[in-house]
Amino acid sequence: MLNIALFVCNSYEENTMVINRKDSHDAIIIDPGCTEGEELDSVVSYIEKNGLKPAAILLTHAHPDHTAGVAALQGKYGIPVYMHPLERPKDSFRSTDIEDGQVLELAGIKLKVIGTCAIWTARTRPCFPETRCSPGRLAGQTWKGATMTTSSFR
Repeated sequence: MLNIALFVCNSYEENTMVINRKDSHDAIIIDPGCTEGEELDSVVSYIEKNGLKPAAILLTHAHPDHTAGVAALQGKYGIPVYMHPLERPKDSFRSTDIEDGQVLELAGIKLKVIGTCAIWTARTRPCFPETRCSPGRLAGQTWKGATMTTSSFR
C-alpha cells in the first residue's frame, strides 16, 4: 500500500506528489512544480513532519510548471532526478535518463516507464505494476498536464 500526498502548485495548478510505501519512510517526489516560498515549504514540511526520506525525483516532462522545485529539492536532499533525455533542460539540474520500457525501483517501489507521444517533445509516465489506478485519481483529482497513470493501488 502507498501513501500519496498531493500538492497543487503554481498558477497552472500542477500536481506535485510525494509517494511512499506505508511500511517505509523512503519517498518519491513526482513533478515538483512547487515554487520557492509557501509552496516549496509545504512540501518540505510534509516530508519532515512524516519523517520521510526522499530517494528520487521523477519527472513526466520538463515544463517549468513541473520542475520549479527540482533544484531546491535536489539541493536539500541530494537526490537523483529521473527524466527522459529529450526533456533535459540545459544547465538547470543534474538528471538520470530513463527510457520507454525501463523498470526502476525507487524508494522500494517498482515502476515501469511508459513513453508517450507529444507534439514537441518526449514525455514519460510511470506505471506502478503493483497498482491499478493513477495517483491523481486516488487523490480525488484527474491528473492534469502530465500523462501519469498507474496500474492499481492495493
